[in-house]
Amino acid sequence: PFADARLEAALRAVLDLDLGQAAVTVGALSSVRELNLDGLGISDLRGLENASQLTSLSIKDNEITDFTPLENLTIASLLTEGNPTISEGPTETLSLQLNESSKRKQ
Repeated sequence: PFADARLEAALRAVLDLDLGQAAVTVGALSSVRELNLDGLGISDLRGLENASQLTSLSIKDNEITDFTPLENLTIASLLTEGNPTISEGPTETLSLQLNESSKRKQ
């Protein structure tokens, strides 16, 4: 389940699912490798933690302040510019994880 209807609508479009069709499944989400969600007014990323194969995510110009749902994903490219100021904590951890993961790939 998604906490943000805009996020769910964007994922339905990427997965080519109409609103009347079944829910976005974990299996379907795990097939997504790249997402561009720029400027969609998304404020909550809950549900995206199931996109286990996601390696590239652009979420610029949204209303996101909590990046916790991304913490366990291995995202090589993450663009977050234009979101409200984020407090330390989850983002700092996420940045460290992203840096470590990109170092391992080099």
